[in-house]
Amino acid sequence: MDKQTYKIWCNNSFNADEKVERELLINGTEDHEIYLFKPGENDTSGESKRALHQSDIAFGTPDANTLLSCENLKWIHINSAGYSDYDREDLRKKLGCN
Repeated sequence: MDKQTYKIWCNNSFNADEKVERELLINGTEDHEIYLFKPGENDTSGESKRALHQSDIAFGTPDANTLLSCENLKWIHINSAGYSDYDREDLRKKLGCN
């Protein structure tokens, strides 16, 4: 059976105390492509934005406006307690949440 490979975009904050967590993510996704960015790189431009458009999974705090133009995303995991930037009618419609 063929195993599906996913492209994963991530801008989760891994500080010095979270080195183990970062390594767990990298090791746990070794069969997939993972694009790691710093927290401030929220995909509004440049390489981070290009990577998000190619990705199947987003983990962290992707820009809500950029998500509207992403065709490949199957799973978005927001890593913050607040989600008001994502609580929008246009985004819910895009994600099929209505």
